[in-house]
Amino acid sequence: MSSPTQTPAHPCQGCGASVEYTPGTLALRCPYCGFEQRIAPPARPVREFSYDAFLAKPRVHALAPNRFTCPGCGARTESDALSRACQFCGTPLVADTAGGDQIAPEAVLPFALDRNGARQALRTWVRSRWFARAG
Repeated sequence: MSSPTQTPAHPCQGCGASVEYTPGTLALRCPYCGFEQRIAPPARPVREFSYDAFLAKPRVHALAPNRFTCPGCGARTESDALSRACQFCGTPLVADTAGGDQIAPEAVLPFALDRNGARQALRTWVRSRWFARAG
């Protein structure tokens, strides 16, 4: 949760509020004043990598256990479980799955469809299935 005095990650050039991505466009839009800020194209081409090729690579190490940081007492532990209670103070814990064997993205591509375009594409696909209920 951010504090009210914290500067937004992407401030609006019109009013200073945080701008949001507008699906189906190449712009960030302020929900308060309506200011639109164009998203700059990447400086280098975005390459797509094969996920199947990644999975085919041999694993160098086994998956590490999940890391837990207790919000109550600050203790740090590791376990194979996804959730548990802190062994020191009993506070419920949920695993921090950041890092480890995850793949870091090199770029993020904006959505090509807005909400209505996605709904229409879904309707068209459902109508192409003989077993799906038409609605």
